[in-house]
Amino acid sequence: MRGFLNVFMLFVFAACVAENVAHGGILIRYSGSTITAGGSGFVDVFVSSDAAAATPDVLDSFSAQFLITPIGSAPVAGLQFVDPQSDSQLGQANYVFFGDSLTPPPLGLVSSVTNANDTYVGGDATVSGLGVALDSTSPERLLFRLDLSAAQATVGSQYALQLVNSGGTSFLDPSFSALTIDSSAFGPFTLTAAVPEPSGCCVAALALCGVVLRARRRGAAKQRFPAT
Repeated sequence: MRGFLNVFMLFVFAACVAENVAHGGILIRYSGSTITAGGSGFVDVFVSSDAAAATPDVLDSFSAQFLITPIGSAPVAGLQFVDPQSDSQLGQANYVFFGDSLTPPPLGLVSSVTNANDTYVGGDATVSGLGVALDSTSPERLLFRLDLSAAQATVGSQYALQLVNSGGTSFLDPSFSALTIDSSAFGPFTLTAAVPEPSGCCVAALALCGVVLRARRRGAAKQRFPAT
């Protein structure tokens, strides 16, 4: 917890004094648009940049605020951030600061702003202070693996997950200058609560019913058309 608070205070300070870098733009992409109603899952958040290879965006630290908002008549607390987050992205080889992460888990805090557990603010920085170069030719990197609970969601209900354009969101280079964030990064990502998959026992029972039904049909056919 102390590690996250120290990093977050660094972002607050840097946001007050940093100047925006003119070139490039940080891009955000989400992976996984469904989550099982009544269950749990996760959404991967990836970061990349459209900067030219000659002038890459060098990401050395970041803080990001995410918000979950129900769409239409969806239950207001149907989709929530799991508290605490597992921060499982740290163990993934494509994590943006893999092997050079400064902040020990937890990387962030879950809070309730409008609805229960609807807000998450997290961040990290490099130990080396060298940062990671991102440009239009480099692969996207994993930024977060957000753990979500749909325990109170109904089938078909939808929720918007988005990066919030606020003081809680900042991407900095090694000199603590703010990197430009493309406006598309703040667009909502829609998640839909899907029908729960049948359990293994249910699948086996359905398969057995199919076998029995086929056997009965075969027996009935033999009775109607006996062998001559």
